[in-house]
Amino acid sequence: MITKTLFPGRYMQGFRAIECLKSELPNFGEVGLCIMAPSAMKMLRDKMPEQTAGLRLILEEFKRECCDKEINRLANLGRECHAQFVVAIGGGKTIDTGKIVADRLGTPVVVVPTIASTDAPCSACAVVYSEEGFVVRVEYQKAIRILPVIPIAEERKLPQKPLNR
Repeated sequence: MITKTLFPGRYMQGFRAIECLKSELPNFGEVGLCIMAPSAMKMLRDKMPEQTAGLRLILEEFKRECCDKEINRLANLGRECHAQFVVAIGGGKTIDTGKIVADRLGTPVVVVPTIASTDAPCSACAVVYSEEGFVVRVEYQKAIRILPVIPIAEERKLPQKPLNR
């Protein structure tokens, strides 16, 4: 039984979709907190300033666990920099953390998943863990002001055979 269903206001997907951030982020404000998984930070750090010309985007590396300590650290950083929106780039835990941080700040969130196996971009809940990685609770966001941006790999990098063979 579904007791609550929320959908993102917009959804973007396609090859080089991350390049759309340059035109999309100004719709959310002038100052943003960008929470990036370590792998995303390594791959995209140098590209983000190009994507965010005219904006103040604070890039912060995610510490790998969606726990209260990390949520509080990032929410405090968002308050200090007066973030008007949050961008979360990474896997499910990074995106869940971004959604909770945005909810605590009362701001929209833009999510950019870097793996295909996560439902975090479109769900209205987030799993919070202990620092040791055990599930503590599930948090439901008050509003799902989310813009999922789903980058698609270049065709030549996709497997040539179906994955089920």
